[in-house]
Amino acid sequence: MSLLTKQPTYKILLNQLKNAMSDNQNSESGNKFKTWLISFSDGYNDQNSCVDDLVKVTNIWIQGTVVQIDQDTLVINDGTGLAVVVGSQKLSYNSTPVQVADFVMVIGYVTHAGKIPHNPAWNISYNGPLQVLARLKAIKVTPANENSMLSRGVWWTKEVHDSQKHVVDALK
Repeated sequence: MSLLTKQPTYKILLNQLKNAMSDNQNSESGNKFKTWLISFSDGYNDQNSCVDDLVKVTNIWIQGTVVQIDQDTLVINDGTGLAVVVGSQKLSYNSTPVQVADFVMVIGYVTHAGKIPHNPAWNISYNGPLQVLARLKAIKVTPANENSMLSRGVWWTKEVHDSQKHVVDALK
């Protein structure tokens, strides 16, 4: 997983993964991990969005509320979509157990993106209006506490948009 952790990590709102496209060219370069083409303008309906806004993404940083825990699987709701996160129990540095209703920061490798069909093996019991838009293999999961500096709600959305604007500007 060392090559994987050397890939950039991008702050994302899950609804931005709705139209993610697999970047099949990545397999030609010898990498064994998936890369996704994601529009950084999808999350905030930029009228000036264009093909240049597509960014190759392997790892993402999301923040949201844990809505379900099932063995080694977390379901995270960031307010725009759901992510199924696997492998969090195997992370050796997690000393604080994550619980349902915790606000968490997750850095993960995107194994599936887009409108993901319901998989009965995931045992998701969420019945709200949001769709599962990502399946992640956990690299880091950190629950917020009273001393954490994790942005929430509108502040997180602004932070994501600001960081994405800088990425798109740097790629031009």
